[in-house]
Amino acid sequence: MPFGALATGDSNQSGSIVADNGQVYLSGMPLAGKVRVKWGDGPDAQCVADYRLPPESQQQALSQLSVACR
Repeated sequence: MPFGALATGDSNQSGSIVADNGQVYLSGMPLAGKVRVKWGDGPDAQCVADYRLPPESQQQALSQLSVACR
């Protein structure tokens, strides 16, 4: 994902800009869902990543995971 792309959760309420190395920080996300990333208008300028956080992540201040955006 290119630096500066826009990442949003399923609800489109949580949004963030993609940082260096493809890192995205989102808050208020449910335990499972999709993250959509767009860096242009065409179908080849976007991707979707499915994610699933473990239930114990609700007790943590910060959770981290790696997913593939396709």
